[in-house]
Amino acid sequence: MRSPTLLYTIQVLQHDLETYCPDVQVIGTAPSIVSAAKLLRQLTPNVNFFDILLSDGTGFDLLEIFPNLTSRIIFVTASDEFAIRAFRYAAVDYLLKPVDPDQLKAAVRRAHQLWSGSAESLHLLRNG
Repeated sequence: MRSPTLLYTIQVLQHDLETYCPDVQVIGTAPSIVSAAKLLRQLTPNVNFFDILLSDGTGFDLLEIFPNLTSRIIFVTASDEFAIRAFRYAAVDYLLKPVDPDQLKAAVRRAHQLWSGSAESLHLLRNG
């Protein structure tokens, strides 16, 4: 069953990206690990926005399924308790809901700057 709260969160984030980061093109959304994994097998986004708690697991589960993911990760979540774990996965940022527009813009800018760098630097962060 899809969580109405999670679907609302996806809609709010999509709206915020359209409003505050108009250069960002949303190419897919997913409220669950299963649907996100299917999308990640088909698409190659530059940046992924992951919530910690999804309807059938966590954003960390996706990172375990895709250990060689080269896209940048920004966590958007309601709890700060997983921040250290997120940064161990080389997250670009960890935004708390409700997301501050300035923090969202800064996170997207940082992700873009990192995306312009090498994939090797991400590999070193994850395995260092």
